[in-house]
Amino acid sequence: MKVLKTKRADVKTLLEEVSKDFKEPIQSCSFPEHNFVGKWQQKQFLELKPNLPQDAILLVMDFGKNRTVRYQDEPKSIYYTANQITIHPVVIYFHSKEISNLIVRKSVVFLSDDINHDHNAVDHFFELAVSHISDLKIKFTKLIVFSDGCASQYKGKGSFADLSLKKCRIERNYFGSDHGKSECDGEVGSLNRSVDMAIVGRKAIVSDAEDLYSWCMENLCLDEPGSKRTFIHVKKGEIDRTRNSTNVKTLQGSRKLHQFFNIPSCPYKLLVKKLSCYCLRCRDGETDLCINREYTGEFQEKSLVLVHGKGLPSTRNSPKNQANSKQTVKVNEVTKANKSFAGNRKPFDSEQAIKSDKPTIQRKNEAKVTTQEETEHKQTMKVKKKREEKKSGKIEIQNSSKSLKIANHRDDINMIQKNSLTLKGNVDHVDRKTFFEELQKRLQKCISYEDLQVEVIQCLPQVQHFKVDVFCDQSIVELKGSIDSLALDLLPKDVKSGLYPMRIYGDGNCLPRCGEACSNMSHTEVRVRIVIEGVSHESLYLDNSFLSKGLQKRKKNLKSLFAQYLEEYDPSAQLTPLGIKRIYEAEQLKIIHNSCYMGIWQIFSLASVLQHRVISVYPSYGGQIVRQDLNRQVQPRKFRNDQDKCTCIYILWSHINGRNLPEHIWRPNHFVILLPLDTNQELQSDSESSEDNMMDLSVPNITEHLTYSLCEDEGPPYFNMSTSFSGMFSINIFILNVSENRSHPAQ
Repeated sequence: MKVLKTKRADVKTLLEEVSKDFKEPIQSCSFPEHNFVGKWQQKQFLELKPNLPQDAILLVMDFGKNRTVRYQDEPKSIYYTANQITIHPVVIYFHSKEISNLIVRKSVVFLSDDINHDHNAVDHFFELAVSHISDLKIKFTKLIVFSDGCASQYKGKGSFADLSLKKCRIERNYFGSDHGKSECDGEVGSLNRSVDMAIVGRKAIVSDAEDLYSWCMENLCLDEPGSKRTFIHVKKGEIDRTRNSTNVKTLQGSRKLHQFFNIPSCPYKLLVKKLSCYCLRCRDGETDLCINREYTGEFQEKSLVLVHGKGLPSTRNSPKNQANSKQTVKVNEVTKANKSFAGNRKPFDSEQAIKSDKPTIQRKNEAKVTTQEETEHKQTMKVKKKREEKKSGKIEIQNSSKSLKIANHRDDINMIQKNSLTLKGNVDHVDRKTFFEELQKRLQKCISYEDLQVEVIQCLPQVQHFKVDVFCDQSIVELKGSIDSLALDLLPKDVKSGLYPMRIYGDGNCLPRCGEACSNMSHTEVRVRIVIEGVSHESLYLDNSFLSKGLQKRKKNLKSLFAQYLEEYDPSAQLTPLGIKRIYEAEQLKIIHNSCYMGIWQIFSLASVLQHRVISVYPSYGGQIVRQDLNRQVQPRKFRNDQDKCTCIYILWSHINGRNLPEHIWRPNHFVILLPLDTNQELQSDSESSEDNMMDLSVPNITEHLTYSLCEDEGPPYFNMSTSFSGMFSINIFILNVSENRSHPAQ
């Protein structure tokens, strides 16, 4: 018998014992590992629930505490001989048939006088729950089940045998030990509280499970669009406990396994994994592309051994075959819901099992010798490879699978590139525009930032296949563009002379369109690359030292200033480093969608995508304090070559209404790129320019050289060049089309 014991010692002894208990495994699991597994499994459940696939149904199962039968006016003898009622809720999540994008929560509570909580009862309740789902005419291809890891109920040899014998695809997941609290506990608490209040108020008399069922059906049932509840009564003796087909041997090592898949076409076979994962790839059935496989482990095929050979063919009864069936085979991928797992498994060879023991032992010994030789050879090659890398100056990136930082996908890009998978398919003959449009649709499906990180890591090899060409010497004439007269009024005087704002369509994609104007990319590709750059180098863009590059005076906390300019910023909340990180991640998740406005962080990403310096030009009109933060030079992560260090791209923060707003409420909502009007125009440097020889950039002075005409087609004001320009003032034909009483296209 265990009792509490008081022990007195000094602080040093206390710390040593606490450290020892913290590090040393208890029941083959240390406390940090135990804590990590519990949080990981809960996280997978919480991530799956709002992102449930259309063809799947999620079930959460758990036994509640048996309800003791009590009466308001009961004799003394009943208090010591009270009956108990089993309560077993099953909370089901599925997509509504009537309302799109609505996940319905339905709880089915089983009530029974049978208080034997074993795997037979669990299987009986599960079959009734599946039958109830079928009665609702809900179409599904797989069932995803979460429960605690009680060995006598859900995670024992009998439960594994029941799972392997099911004809439909089932994914069984187990919460971490002592971390199995779920919504089933809320259902039990709600039921007990309501019944207790009815009994105390003498509104109900509950003597057994049937009375409880009748009262609950009258008072606790729900039938709302998104929330439903019903009750099922299971009579005593209804549960079958004489099934020989589930009498199997214990599956060794199952305590450390938390995800089990059945193979419908192969009884007594299971696919098992260390931890569950329901990232975007796993939800789509592409488990071979799972980014968390380093922590969850690979799928392994496990065979269950039936005791005394009951229920299996004769070839499975021999001891040799049973030994063969215990071997585990790594499975590279789990097929989608509408495919069978049988294609991933080698057929059973009955002739091999009948062969004698002695040759088999010899072959095993030979295999061991070969394995040792191969191991020694591999180690020798690794040593040689390391020496060559040291000589060539290469750095080997070490991978730590235990790091929680990697588990949450907060690695540096070098680690991400090492762990990224080579996607299937050749992009050599894929249209560039089509590829990035499809990639954008794929990224837009990401609901969480973790899903976005997984997709970014997977698409990196294909995105790097397409080269980016930057053209810094283009002019407005060559691009067949026009001058933005509204932005021209906002152009500050400290900008290099000879640059004019080119009209950019204001549809929320203005910054990507600025990148499109000076490169070979479409605005869709620029947006996708900005997101990929921001996600894959998150730690760099949250580093104050990197953000300070290009400034004459280094500021203390630029990332805090940048975060305050975003819509996700809450002025009432304290801006901590973790809060800044969440704001940054929320913005990255949002800007993958078209027509979503961008800001200073995206200018940094654009500079790295183009591998050129970007001059962020903020107007003098408006807040001067903001101009001190945003009117600056932005450095890329790296330059393509030394020549690119001498060139730069100018981007102006603008507004679709120009100066037509009071200065104290003026805020930018548009970006335009600054380009020379003609390539023959020679730009003056800042040192050479002066107020005497500088051209007046006001709209009236520019339009003196232009001929006005009325455009017959509908559209916003724009400059239409019908011939090329020979110089700044030698204009052959330059027509300004004016649309009367028409708003700016982005207004």
